[in-house]
Amino acid sequence: MPVFTDPGGKTGTWGGLPFTNLLRNGSAETAGPRWIPLLDSFGARFLPDKLRPSLFTTSLYDGSGAGFYYLASAARLFRTFWGWFGWASVPLLGHKPYRLLLAITLVSLAVTLFWLAAWFRRRKGALPWDVLGIFALVLLGGWGMALIRGVGYIGLEKLFLPVARYAFPALIPVILVLVAGWSGFGARLSDKHPYARWIQVVLPVCFLAGLQIWSIFSIINRYYR
Repeated sequence: MPVFTDPGGKTGTWGGLPFTNLLRNGSAETAGPRWIPLLDSFGARFLPDKLRPSLFTTSLYDGSGAGFYYLASAARLFRTFWGWFGWASVPLLGHKPYRLLLAITLVSLAVTLFWLAAWFRRRKGALPWDVLGIFALVLLGGWGMALIRGVGYIGLEKLFLPVARYAFPALIPVILVLVAGWSGFGARLSDKHPYARWIQVVLPVCFLAGLQIWSIFSIINRYYR
């Protein structure tokens, strides 16, 4: 029989040999945060897949037990946003292709933030806070609901991870955020150098055409090879 050496039952000896208990809170002695039953039932009517707020709150509280889900969920949402087809069964061709798309995403976000900072300085703080607030609510609401959709399945045998289609139509604001900086700086460049206006058209078209061709070949390689 095991002999525990601490009140939490994390370590002890068994047959004279030391061991570490890998089962956390096995006797359910440590309580987690919980909503009152009325609010818990009411909140489940609005959260995806009838997720109870208590379970969601517990997942945030238990980072070591549920953190892996949020990382995996965010990764799948990102990949399916750019291109992971057949309900996330057909990835883009190539060796770790999403690293390139991650780099493009981060650069685009940096350009947009830089453009917003420049715009803020020129307008002396006169940002359209109402528009930005609506954008933030749409992004946090749409993508937040998609991110937590599988929290209720963490304890099951097969983990459910959401795909980007669950965030529709919040996909559109994300695209606007990614292109806002490029569009803003491109417009200023065109004002100073009219011959450079083609850049605003050619570069996005080439990028999207290349992504579409890449996607088509990925699907063909999966189903018709």
